[in-house]
Amino acid sequence: MPAASADRHSPVPAEPPSFAVRVKRRLVRWSQRLSRVGRWVGGLSGFALAAMSAIYPASSALPSVLGLVLLLSMAGIMSAPLLFAVSQLLRLTWGRAARASASRAGLLVTRGGTSRVTPTADIALGAVLPRTRGAELCLTLTDGDQVALHMDSVVAAEALLAALELDPDQRRTEVAWNPLRRRVGGGVVGFVGSLVLFTSLIGVVGETELAVPLAFLMVCVPFLAAGAGARAVARSVSVGRDGVRARDALTRVEVDFEDVTEVRVQGTQLRFARANQLPLQVSLADLDPSWRELVLERIQQARARYAERVGSRAEPFARGARALEEWRGELRTLLTRDAGFRGAALRRDDALRVVEDPNAALDARVGAALALMGSATEGERLRVRVAADTSVHPKVRIALEAALEGEVEEELLDAQPTEQKERAL
Repeated sequence: MPAASADRHSPVPAEPPSFAVRVKRRLVRWSQRLSRVGRWVGGLSGFALAAMSAIYPASSALPSVLGLVLLLSMAGIMSAPLLFAVSQLLRLTWGRAARASASRAGLLVTRGGTSRVTPTADIALGAVLPRTRGAELCLTLTDGDQVALHMDSVVAAEALLAALELDPDQRRTEVAWNPLRRRVGGGVVGFVGSLVLFTSLIGVVGETELAVPLAFLMVCVPFLAAGAGARAVARSVSVGRDGVRARDALTRVEVDFEDVTEVRVQGTQLRFARANQLPLQVSLADLDPSWRELVLERIQQARARYAERVGSRAEPFARGARALEEWRGELRTLLTRDAGFRGAALRRDDALRVVEDPNAALDARVGAALALMGSATEGERLRVRVAADTSVHPKVRIALEAALEGEVEEELLDAQPTEQKERAL
């Protein structure tokens, strides 16, 4: 009886609010793969045709064994545009009416009696984008795909996003954009430039045997150059635990949080004030204002976490002047030693703090990861993986991922993150 009384008065967990949405999944990952396959198929087919025409200018001299290669190359030239068209269609899916609710566990979408859950751990980024009618909650998944939910109002979209309770420290935030006019401009420059180049080359070689392969190349290379030119003008901003990495066309810039004293958005520029250095600016031109605020908010959050994580006991894990195998041998027993004259005994939490300390030297972070890997739990391996994924420095990511597998080599330890570039975007 007492138990029944307790059950009667115990609070009933509230169900998360449900919203009417139109949901669509953009297959960005497969779109990128098909686009890449199309470029390779078109490029290799064009070069194969050019090579055969250079070696065998007369079709009657072509060996029968190469006839199949000729047919496959011609099929490749014709199928490459089709693959590219399909890759773009994968991004243009129609929205479907559904009900959506969210909690710390993930996003629940119910449609026609069928429910699908997207775990919070699979969501890398969430953003609310105001539209002419209502708003769109855009969730970028860790596999690169996107889930877009069109809702009646910005307030409803913000409420659904807040219910997910996304931890901004768990993933590296990537924001990339490439407006149509920039893509068209870059594509036109690539197409016209390569067309002029091959036209000039054909004029130089005249009626020699080189004219035939150059003519084949002129058929396909301008289209490949147009695609490369359209991609080359893209802009992107990557925010990690240790800093920001940005790209504007062919220009790259990196800035570490250690040097940043203030960050703010001025018009279309993201401005970094740095101690004893000139300010650094990153262009956010053509980026939706809501995304600009999201980037700034994510940077502020990352800077706050950065301040919390620096100052770990990194020295015991550093390699110093020791040989690689000697250092690795000492790391195997480092976390099992008692306190000595060098200080208190090291705990596994100390090693994890070093791995997650963006200001620690690379060899110390790798050493701490190696010290853990001998008897690491799934939770510890996950924290090392997240530390690797959230760094904006590719060399840090590669080194920590190698430590996860216990395959650290000399070259990885010598590959310290590159110094930031001093030019503004």
